[in-house]
Amino acid sequence: MKLQFTGTGTFGTKNRALTSFLINDEMLLDAGNGTVRGLQNSGAELAKIKYLVITHFHLDHWPDALLLIMKRYVGRIGGSLTIVSPVGFEKIITDTLTTYMSDVGSAEELLGDTKFIELTDDEIVIDSYKIVARTVLHGDCTPVSGYEIAVGDARLGFSGDSTKCSGL
Repeated sequence: MKLQFTGTGTFGTKNRALTSFLINDEMLLDAGNGTVRGLQNSGAELAKIKYLVITHFHLDHWPDALLLIMKRYVGRIGGSLTIVSPVGFEKIITDTLTTYMSDVGSAEELLGDTKFIELTDDEIVIDSYKIVARTVLHGDCTPVSGYEIAVGDARLGFSGDSTKCSGL
């Protein structure tokens, strides 16, 4: 499993993208502010990203998902994009695109072949990836998921921001 740190910053960081990781050049974990810029600066190809995994809905974890969707639409790059998230993310993305990007196209047009898989304490297999979602705690924020991602014998745990809890 190839793991690239595409962002290591937190709120208030001046010179770094917010925390995000890229697995095997095709699976992006979280997409806070600066993620797309960080990917481009590192030479990563946005067209290769097939999967986006979102831990929760705080603004330091997902807004660049919109930028990724728009860059894919405007540049006509990449095939389908599968977004794995806690329940509610498809509505957030669709409502945001409908409200603020309707002059460019409908949410359906902008999303193209984007698929949403909303998981709570469940698992899926997508291509060679097994993704296990577990509920974790992050203050009063809900829903929040931590994930175990397995490719062959390699496994990675990722929880975004969470406190010690049984889901870890």
